[in-house]
Amino acid sequence: MSAPGGAAVPEALAEAVEERVAEQPLRALAAAADAMSRRYREAVADPLPSPTRLDVDAYLTVRLPATYAAVHRVLEETADTLPGFRPSTLLDAGAGPGTAAWAATAAWPGIDAITLLERAREFTTAGRELAAGAPDPALRDAEWRDADLRSVTPPTADLVVAAFALVELGAAARTSAVGRLWAAAASVLVVVEPGTPAAATGLLDLRRELVALGAHVVAPCPHDDRCPYDGGEVPDGAPGWCHSSVRIARSRRHRLVKGAEAGFEDERFCYLVALRPGAPGSTPVHRAQARVLAPPVRRGGGIELSTCTPEGLVVDVARGKAAQRELRRVRWGDGLDHRG
Repeated sequence: MSAPGGAAVPEALAEAVEERVAEQPLRALAAAADAMSRRYREAVADPLPSPTRLDVDAYLTVRLPATYAAVHRVLEETADTLPGFRPSTLLDAGAGPGTAAWAATAAWPGIDAITLLERAREFTTAGRELAAGAPDPALRDAEWRDADLRSVTPPTADLVVAAFALVELGAAARTSAVGRLWAAAASVLVVVEPGTPAAATGLLDLRRELVALGAHVVAPCPHDDRCPYDGGEVPDGAPGWCHSSVRIARSRRHRLVKGAEAGFEDERFCYLVALRPGAPGSTPVHRAQARVLAPPVRRGGGIELSTCTPEGLVVDVARGKAAQRELRRVRWGDGLDHRG
């Protein structure tokens, strides 16, 4: 079964990216994109320490669409889980070119003040340029701050998002940073990371830290108890770590730069949504009673489904026409309102 479809980059953003990168030779973009991918695959702690204009343009071409789709999926889940949450202020921490801010304003058009923290000047320059023609005034008028997540004391905001940013920090710096980001979150903190085993393990550390600080983890987890992947029992058939996936369409330039024939790619990610109990918009909470951990699989005349529940990880095979009809609509990463 394919990954669920992800949201396309907003037209205004896609056009701004295309205009910016159009003059870059495809061969140069491809070389920069390949070098960037290699550093990510090798788990270099800081894959783009001092990015050049070319580095940023390669990132905009091959990484921005996937990042947008993953973050948008997580923020949609957040909005569904917290239907009363209406943030008016946003902090995008480790913003890069501001991708998460674009996704947040799509999820909550009522956001009217945005602060973005980014330490790489080339990304800040690109972010300002891309937002100049944004239809949302909050994006056009956003405040960009030169800041390193390893040391910054962030300003307070209703919604704080750290997307694909904390993974670049060491373990101690990551724990310290998430503590400061949580202190800055008046209502909700969202952390999105790559869907790799290493990133998922790091996210488990952050989950323990946030729960200890009093956070209510409302997604993807159906409970605040110890994560089953944190030293618990993983049954046969369950995925080896908690992550999800979205499928995105590749533009022609994207395909040429990556040397790819397929018109799509799947972006895997993992995430946490932490809620401050009692904060404005914190009720009601439509928390999933179970989370789908992998694509449903047809097996032995039934459909096998791996879920996380308050009782632990469950791998079960649904049989019967009614159950199978229901599961045909279930996607990897979905929350379910029942455990069976």
